[in-house]
Amino acid sequence: MITIYLAGNTHELWREELKEMVFGGERDISELTFLEPFQSPEGRNFFPAVEGTSPLSPGEYTTRDLLFIDKADLVFAYLHPYSEYSRHVGTSAEVGYARGLNKRIIIVDEFGEESFEFLKQMADVVFENLGKGATYLRMLALHWG
Repeated sequence: MITIYLAGNTHELWREELKEMVFGGERDISELTFLEPFQSPEGRNFFPAVEGTSPLSPGEYTTRDLLFIDKADLVFAYLHPYSEYSRHVGTSAEVGYARGLNKRIIIVDEFGEESFEFLKQMADVVFENLGKGATYLRMLALHWG
């Protein structure tokens, strides 16, 4: 079983797109478990930009997200141009925290610029688009057992 923390913008639904690409309709790939920001203990996700509210304060969800990173085998960080650079401050903090714990880190950088070079140096592997990152996660799941 591989437990993956999904770091990245919480104001868009890219995580669902990633899971669809990874599983490809085969939701029975039990070798992968995802942990996500705004995820409740019941597995329900809260998307503040979509729902308008968060059930937790910033301090509460930050603490919970760091605990999720503690539990994860690896961190998958998605940096994409649909959001402003400032929205990746939290993602950068999560990647730095994971590196401090010696976790494996996968970064997908769709900016294609040198703006995240320092952050990418913390990664074990870097991909230029979400599809390639998803293919890599699927390969890990299929070869894990």
